[in-house]
This record gives sequence, structure tokens and C-alpha cells, in this order.
Amino acid sequence: MYTILIDSANTTSAGTGNVTKILLSHLNRNNKDFKIIFYVPIDFVQPPEKNSLILIKKIKAFSLYYFINLIFDLYFINPDKIIVLANYNIFPTSGKKIIFMRHPYLVKLIDEIQIPFIQKAKEILRRLIFRISTLSSDFIVTQTKLMHDKTKLIYNIPTEKMRILKNPIMLNIAKPNKNGRNNDIIYISRFHPHKNHLFIFNLVDKYYNYFLQNNISITLTIGNSYIDDDLKRYLSKYPIRNIIRNIGEINIEDLYYYYHNAFIHFFPSKAETFGNPLIESICFGVPLVVPDLPYAKELCQGCALFYRHEDIDDAFNKIKQLFESNECWSQLFEGCIIESNTFINISQWWNELISF
Repeated sequence: MYTILIDSANTTSAGTGNVTKILLSHLNRNNKDFKIIFYVPIDFVQPPEKNSLILIKKIKAFSLYYFINLIFDLYFINPDKIIVLANYNIFPTSGKKIIFMRHPYLVKLIDEIQIPFIQKAKEILRRLIFRISTLSSDFIVTQTKLMHDKTKLIYNIPTEKMRILKNPIMLNIAKPNKNGRNNDIIYISRFHPHKNHLFIFNLVDKYYNYFLQNNISITLTIGNSYIDDDLKRYLSKYPIRNIIRNIGEINIEDLYYYYHNAFIHFFPSKAETFGNPLIESICFGVPLVVPDLPYAKELCQGCALFYRHEDIDDAFNKIKQLFESNECWSQLFEGCIIESNTFINISQWWNELISF
């Protein structure tokens, strides 16, 4: 039987982790054609469905146990196809190897990355490992044309080895409703420096009276393990704590309520390899306010107002415009409905992936 190794042990971010979760759930319900070895992160919560053709291995990425399993599976099981869902696999294989590029810093100039020196050194090492990984791969997959073009240029990858596959829709979404929306702005994201959460705090600090007078709240979804000292200071600061609330990291199923009721999704991230919350917002009919950066322009045309990157005043004016112009909000809502028809579900995503 045709054997596939899916290496998802390194999918620790929220977006990639959710792709792993819905992919495994889909394969457990539907796979009858392949024998699959599926690596998942050590803390992965398995879906309730089971499939006798799928062997699930909970493994800490890049641990000794990981490499022992990987070498055994690659050279003794000898799978026909190897799918690496997050960035790195340096081992030559006889089966076809497909690697997903899912780390924005792999294609960003090191000098532009505002992180400590030790972290920059780690990013340089990651780039080297990724470069080696590309040499023995049959295909490199990105989620957007922007990432496709940057990856191809920086790593000198032949065009015939590059593929674009947008992330699938991860929620079963009912038809969006214009009515019953709260005066709530959401930002669905974990905390990382490039996610730019402090921009939101500075914006609310400057325009606090407007948010208060119009009873506008902002909901964040940052897990406690991701909160650094700067963020703790902002979260506890008066008066913005009356406007901003952090509900912590929540399950993807629990996001329904927040998407259904949100008026705007404000997404100030500086860099994305894709941006799952952007397409989720679009599918729920939640207009977006996003920076005028290439990743946002590629995904959000007709569904968002774009502000000048890092310009607090312009970002506020775009938010204000949506709250004060029903015509503008409704136009973007309709744009979301149209754009949502271009996204694919997990079944379509899997079928396209295994065709590579």
C-alpha cells in the first residue's frame, strides 16, 4: 500500500497547529487509500476519530527520539511520499519530499527583524537548515504568491519545484449575518514580536476617549505562556484595561462566538506566511482593518481598509470610518461574502496536496 509520512511535529504555532488538527481529523474519517505515519507535537490533543491505516506518533520536534524515529521511518519504512508541514527536513529520501515554508523570518532580512541577538543567531541557523532542506526536496509549498516569490528568489529554487497552496478553511461556517454585531474589535493571534500587539495598546492609549464614549471594546486571544513583561505592563495599565480584554488562547471551535459577534477585525501584524484569522474573518463577514503590507493586500482586497503601516493615526481613522459609515462597513461585508467563495476546504486541500 502507498505509504505517506506526514511530519507535523514542528507545527507549534496556532495556525499550523490547527491545520494539523483538522487534517488528522479529516484523514481519520476518510482515508482508505494510504498507510500514513503522522508525527504530531508532544502536547497535541488527538481528535476522537480513529483510523487503522494511520499511525500517530507524538514527538518533540528535533529531539533525539524524533531523529531516531525519522531515520528509521525514512530508511526502513521507506515511505512513497514525505510531507513536512513546517520548514525542515535535511535528509535525502527515495520518496517524493514536499516541504511547507511556514516561517516568515526565513524570507525577511535579518537586519529588519527586531529581536535579540541570540534569537537572530537562531534565525540564521534556521535559514541554513531550510536551505539544505530545499536541496533534497521535490516541492516547496508556500501559502501565498508573496511567500512563493520571496522564497524562490532568496533560496534560488527552480520554478518547477515551487507550489502555492492556500491554507484550508478550518471552521464549518454558516452564512454570515449583518445583524446582532457587538461594538467589538477582535485581534485573533498569539503573541510574538512581529504580531505587533503593542501597536494596539498605543492606539487605544492615544484615542481612549473615543473608544470609551462609543462603548467599543477590543478582544485579544493571548495565552498566558506567551505574555512577556512589556505585555503584562500594558494589560494591567489603567485606563486602557477597560477597553482591552485578553480572553487567553481558546480552541478554534470557541472562536465562532467572537467571529459571529465582532464588528471589525483589526490585524496589525508586521509579517505573515499566510494569516488564517484573515480568511476566517472574511468567511464570517467581519470587515478587516490591516496594514498596507503585501501579505494583507494579497488576501484582503475588497474585504479591508488598509492603513499606513505603523501609523497610529491612520489606523484609528480607518477604524473610526467603519464605525461611523454603515455604507463602508456593508460594502466590505459584501466583499467578504464574495471573497469567501475562493477558499478551499480541508478535503480539497488534501486532494491538491497529494497530487504534487
